[in-house]
Amino acid sequence: MSHPVCGNNRKNHINATIIRTRPPAVNLSIMNTPDINTLFSQANRFLQAGQIPQAIKICKKILAVSPGHPDGYNLMGILFSERKDYRQALHYFRLALKAVPEEPLFLLNTAKAHKNLRQFNDAIDSFRKIITINPNLHFSYAGLGSVYLEQGNYEDAIKYFQTAIRLAPDNSDHHYNLSLAFQKNNNHDM
Repeated sequence: MSHPVCGNNRKNHINATIIRTRPPAVNLSIMNTPDINTLFSQANRFLQAGQIPQAIKICKKILAVSPGHPDGYNLMGILFSERKDYRQALHYFRLALKAVPEEPLFLLNTAKAHKNLRQFNDAIDSFRKIITINPNLHFSYAGLGSVYLEQGNYEDAIKYFQTAIRLAPDNSDHHYNLSLAFQKNNNHDM
């Protein structure tokens, strides 16, 4: 997915991205079987090629071979997010969280789905839970900043984008979003 680098048409980056790779959330013996690994690889290739229906078919196979697999649920949520079906995505992210309640990636994807559904309080709760689990994950602060920015709470948006930058100073999206929050705050004060 590509995003414009600058200008007024640029979406708040945290809203537009969903992290797609991570180490397995749990050490399931099934994860070590080549069939599951092959299926995940195939689904990810289809996802990267924008072939979402094919990726969903593969993901359904993953969940058939390994029912309740949290990474399978998470991937299914990502696929529905790509379709902009955030309600269905949220359903799958919740299933992943049910299996591994404190997995930051699952919480992040859940928070983003809530944000896309304009369920801001639920998004804020999920981002804050990530911070309690690991206060060094910059994307959780950027996520909070993006929610506050969208709500028009520019002072809190600035605060959280600044924290994200402190944790990830080379992340250009955080710098862009901070400047956007400052700009909107200045226009709001006029």
